[in-house]
Amino acid sequence: MGIDWFDDDFREAAFFEGSDLREEIAEFSYGSSFAEDAARDLGADRKEGENGVIVLYDFDYSARERGASSGRVRFVGSYDYEP
Repeated sequence: MGIDWFDDDFREAAFFEGSDLREEIAEFSYGSSFAEDAARDLGADRKEGENGVIVLYDFDYSARERGASSGRVRFVGSYDYEP
């Protein structure tokens, strides 16, 4: 995916425990401000066995192609958030 480095202070990650993607994403910091859009995009292309999310805040990755992947990680999108 072309990510060489990111500041771990601006990363959150979690495994999904339920099937409501919007609710799971809303649990992240600021997640309620982008949960609807991210859940829609995740749900549209969700593959069997995908069970987690990594969120990078303030990381400019918007030029990347949605769906680009590297191993077991796939780029879903960039979203504005409300602190």
